[in-house]
Amino acid sequence: MTTIWLLILTFFRDLPWIAVALMAALALRRRKDSTALMLQALGAAASFILGIGQWVFVDLILKGLNASPTLLTASRNIFSFLLFIALATFALGYCAERFFPRPPAQVTVTPA
Repeated sequence: MTTIWLLILTFFRDLPWIAVALMAALALRRRKDSTALMLQALGAAASFILGIGQWVFVDLILKGLNASPTLLTASRNIFSFLLFIALATFALGYCAERFFPRPPAQVTVTPA
């Protein structure tokens, strides 16, 4: 029963990243050439996938195999580092969009 509760808690902990990735992907549909939005979507999706992947690998597989505490700590540290990289990717995209906005596209109207 503990495993199911850990899955539920992990899912709800990482659930906001799905919404963030979805919003960035929807905005990316309007501006297909925006690197900042692409970084945001990539970072948010990676945060969710790595969070769930950490639960699957550490809590389900390694604990199920009765791995040593050293191996559990090492795998948690590796996932924490990868989650930091995903968060930094998201933050880089957000800062690029916020502080270096692209000028609006020039619309030219030709008389008919």
